[in-house]
Amino acid sequence: MYKPAIKFVVATLIASTLAATHSIAATAPKLPEVVGLVPINGSVFTTALNSKLNEIYAINSDNSKLYIIDGKTDKLKGQPFDLGSVVNGIVYNSKTDQIIITGLIDGKLQVIDRKTMQFVGAPVPLGLHPVNVVVDETTNTAFVSVMHSGYVAVVDLKKHVVKTKIKIGTGAPTPAGCDPWDSKKPCTTQGSNPLDMTFHQKTHKLYVAAYLENTVSVINTLANKVVGSRIPVGSQPNGFGFNQTTNRLYVNNWQDGTVSVIDGKTNKVIGKPIVVGSGLQKPAHCYEAGKLTACKSWGSMPLGPIGVNEATNQLYVASSNDGTLITIDGKTNKVAGPDVPVTTGFLVPAGCANFGACKKGSSAQNVIYNKATDKIYVVSLRDGWVMVLKSQGSKATHAH
Repeated sequence: MYKPAIKFVVATLIASTLAATHSIAATAPKLPEVVGLVPINGSVFTTALNSKLNEIYAINSDNSKLYIIDGKTDKLKGQPFDLGSVVNGIVYNSKTDQIIITGLIDGKLQVIDRKTMQFVGAPVPLGLHPVNVVVDETTNTAFVSVMHSGYVAVVDLKKHVVKTKIKIGTGAPTPAGCDPWDSKKPCTTQGSNPLDMTFHQKTHKLYVAAYLENTVSVINTLANKVVGSRIPVGSQPNGFGFNQTTNRLYVNNWQDGTVSVIDGKTNKVIGKPIVVGSGLQKPAHCYEAGKLTACKSWGSMPLGPIGVNEATNQLYVASSNDGTLITIDGKTNKVAGPDVPVTTGFLVPAGCANFGACKKGSSAQNVIYNKATDKIYVVSLRDGWVMVLKSQGSKATHAH
C-alpha cells in the first residue's frame, strides 16, 4: 500500500479532475480520468507494456530495479527484480516470453526470461549509451538506439550478437571516443543523438528520432538501411506515438512544446506542429547555454512515448513541466481539453528535472495505452509513481 500522504495527493488529483469535468457540459467525446496510482518510491524513468500478460514494467533508476504492475489490479506484483545497472530501454517479446533491456551506462543488451525472471544468454555490447529498444517479433530481432555512438544497433536475439549498425544522421559525436557526459573526454560536436524509436510491423519501417538534429530517419528493417530523406520535425524530438490504423506518426518536440504529425505513407509532415500545454520555452532554448536564470517560461516540454487509442483516434501526451496529460484528437489534430494533472504540480524550480535539483512537483513522461483494459499509464518521475487513468472517463468534456 502507498503512504497516507500519497493517498491524499492522488485523492486530491482525482477530485480536482472530476470537479473540472462536472462543470462542463457533456458535448464531446469522453476524456481520460484518473482512477489510481502505483507507488514505485524512486525515480521512474522507463516503462513498457506486456499486453499478453497484462503487465506494465517500470524501472526505478534510483535502485536499478524492475517493478511489475498487475494491469488488472494496478498494484505491484512479486518482488522487484535487480537489474544490476542503470537501464533505460525495455520491451517485451511476446513470441519468446522475454523482457529485453538495455543498460545506459554499461552499454549492453540483456535478456530476461519472464517465467523464471532470470537473465538468459550472454550480454550483448552495443556502444556508448544505448537508450531505446524495440523488437521485431517475426524475426526475433532487436533494434537499439545507441545515443552517443550515433547509430541503431541491430541485434540477433537468438544468437545474442550485433548483426549490423545503421548510422543515423551525422552519426556519433566527435572526436572519436569522446563522451558528452564526461568532462575528461569532451566532444567538439554532439552528433545526431538517436533517441526514441517506433516500429510498424506491417510496413517494416523503423522510425528513429535524431534528438540534436531535429529530424526523424526511416529504416527499412528488411534491408536494414535508411530509406528516403530525413524528416524535419520540431526541436529535440524525443518520443513517438503511432496510430497504425490511420498510418500516422506523432512526435514529441521537447524544446518547442509541440507534437509533429507525419504521414506514414509519404513520410512527410502534415500541417503545423500541435502546441500542447504551456507550449514553447521563452526565450527559446534558454537553458541550453547554461543560463537557467534566463528562462522566463519553461514551457510544456512534452516527453517520452505517446499513448495511442486507435479505437477513438486519440493521442495522449505527457507534459513534463506542466505535470499533466494532454489529449489530442487525431481527426482534427487539435488538443481536446482540459489537461489532466498526473503529478504534484509544476516543477519547482522550473526545468529542475534535467539537473536533479527538484524541490517539488515532478516530470510527467512516458505514456502507455493498454487497449485491452482502456487504461493509460503515465510516469511521474520525481513523485516516484505511475498514475493510472481510464481512457474513456465517466464524464464527457468540451473540446478546445
